Amino acid sequence: MIEGREKMQQIWYKRNVFRTAFVAVLLAAIEIFIGNEGWVACHTLRLTYVPFRVNAARYIVYLAILGAVFFWVPIRRFLKNLDVRFSSKCNVGTLTCERTDYTKLFVILCLTFGLFFVFLTPPFNAPDEAGHFEQSYYVAHGQLLPQVDAQGNVYGMIDQGYEHFRATWPGGVFDTNKKASYNDILLTLQYKADTTPVKIPYRYYFYPFILYAPQAIGINVGHLLFYLFRMVHDYNTFQQMIFARLFNLLFFLVITACALKMIPVFKRTLLLLAMMPMTVFIVASCSADAFIYSISFLAVAYILRLAYSPDVRVIGKREFTCLSLLCGLLLLSKEIYVLLFLLCLLIPKEKFRGIKRKLLVLVSSAVVGGALFGIWYLALKMSTKGMTPGSYYAWGAQGMEMVRSEALQTHFVLTHPLRYIAILYNDIVTQGGYLSSFIGRFGWLDTIVPSAFTVLYAMLLLLSALIEKIDIRLAKWQRLLWFLVLIAVVALVQTSQYIMWTPHPDIGGLADVGGIQILGVQGRYFIPIALSALFLLANRFTAQFGTLGRVNAWFGRVTGALVVVSLNVSILYIALRYWVN
Repeated sequence: MIEGREKMQQIWYKRNVFRTAFVAVLLAAIEIFIGNEGWVACHTLRLTYVPFRVNAARYIVYLAILGAVFFWVPIRRFLKNLDVRFSSKCNVGTLTCERTDYTKLFVILCLTFGLFFVFLTPPFNAPDEAGHFEQSYYVAHGQLLPQVDAQGNVYGMIDQGYEHFRATWPGGVFDTNKKASYNDILLTLQYKADTTPVKIPYRYYFYPFILYAPQAIGINVGHLLFYLFRMVHDYNTFQQMIFARLFNLLFFLVITACALKMIPVFKRTLLLLAMMPMTVFIVASCSADAFIYSISFLAVAYILRLAYSPDVRVIGKREFTCLSLLCGLLLLSKEIYVLLFLLCLLIPKEKFRGIKRKLLVLVSSAVVGGALFGIWYLALKMSTKGMTPGSYYAWGAQGMEMVRSEALQTHFVLTHPLRYIAILYNDIVTQGGYLSSFIGRFGWLDTIVPSAFTVLYAMLLLLSALIEKIDIRLAKWQRLLWFLVLIAVVALVQTSQYIMWTPHPDIGGLADVGGIQILGVQGRYFIPIALSALFLLANRFTAQFGTLGRVNAWFGRVTGALVVVSLNVSILYIALRYWVN
């Protein structure tokens, strides 16, 4: 028996040594690539020399982490005994956050505050809202695909009243000292509907029409209501925009509520993401991002349900159909986010009745989803036959210049992969504005809430993910899968903006081809993958420690109040920015 105990101690010692060595390597990488990003950048991108800095405080923290990792078993036993002294199982059981109906709470909060954002935000003062409204108008009037004129320009037809509306609200209130005017609102309400068709560039021709289906339905519902009350001649562009915003918000509300209903874990964290000020601001506009956010949330929630819910025992025809549809919708949303479909690998093979059937079902779902995307892509190519390259950006020489700059930037990325990886690393590590535009940066990214507010909400998200109670044990390969999907999506988002936006003629032009900065990336682009990132923090400590269970229960009870406070602060800043002199 003594020999067996000694053997177990040797195994425990070796396992701890390997675990500690792995963490030491990880901390060394953090110290080099994050703690000394300037030193790395000066060697990889040939920038001004920056010396390697040694921070004594960080090294003390690293030593403390290594000590905790090596002695984790006795530390955990000590914490368990301490927890028993201050918390009993019966008390913990009577105080749980399961009483909170997060779906109902989300519907109430989203509808209430979403309506504030719909009517409080001036027209065209959400990012790219003018282009998104144009697309919504096209779809509402049956223009599902762009047309090509004799000069090869991609165009769409819109009412003359839209031009009058844009003259009153010329693309947004860009000057932070300029306020929106109530007189302008009254003036736009007095406009009569001018249905004279006007030809304008079809700017977002590469966005599938399904992204604008909610807004288009809203525009047509508004037209029907005005027709029933015999006021159809008063249904101008301003009212169309309001109805488009309302139905965009309702679509996000319904789909995200379904995601909250079906997700087996992380309900509170999903609620905090869905009610994040930036999320609500975007979905209360005409932006297609509302569709992208809601479908991404739904896809992750459904995959987690199939993987971890005890109610799903076998993957049948219904699940196969849903997976195929979600894969197609992710592709149609933005091709980058289809990588979330790889999370289907988390579903246990037992639910497929074997590994071969699992691979067959997942591959078949991907093929069917890809076929849905292929049908739309083929229709788009047929409708834009004879198109002049770049005319979807701008007619004439500017559009051609943009296509040329994209081609040169793509060539640079393909021929200088190591340098581009260094550019990616430098941008991710040194860019400080992503968190602000992820949580709350309104208008045309010119209405900024205090940094303390942004940091506090980020801490709420992290705390929720860390202490939310789950009874799931994630294997190392599963966490690695979550991490790889996250890194791949982030890299592709960065690359798309580096190719399409950084060398834009109005920004850097050909001078920025091969530049060391990535322009155009906003934190809101990472909202669809934020739930996947936070799931990396999932652990079973709350289920094992009663004290954490009590903290989790308390957090669940005040979640609604925290969301209300954050959205009220956001509404205050928007009101001060646009309406209060």
